Amino acid sequence: MNAAQLDLFGETHQQQFDQWKELPGSRQVLRRAHSIASIYAARFLKSGQRASMRLIWELLRYRIAEVRRECRRRGVDVAKFEGYRLNNDFHAYVARHIMDRHPEWKGLFETREVGKVRGKRKVIVIQEPV
Repeated sequence: MNAAQLDLFGETHQQQFDQWKELPGSRQVLRRAHSIASIYAARFLKSGQRASMRLIWELLRYRIAEVRRECRRRGVDVAKFEGYRLNNDFHAYVARHIMDRHPEWKGLFETREVGKVRGKRKVIVIQEPV
């Protein structure tokens, strides 16, 4: 798709993530995600066992009150973006963001090709009797 076609369908998740990561509170969340990932990275480098970005995202969600307090001490807030503080659509982009900054961690998280059309899905429509 070209840029004009993308505009027809609204912002992509990547574009939304790019906006989100520039928010001061979001940068703090990314720092915290990075510090949690570093624990798993040490294991990965020794054993080759991949980490789960979903797990890290849920740990962040579990600790969001602590993250928000730390942010407020720094004079920023983890504001809601598109209705979410930690949007589930972003955790895959956070994984890529982390690995981009640490080439030695390449492969730490399993990633899929973005925007790739996956195999055909079978849809079954069940109609209720009238």
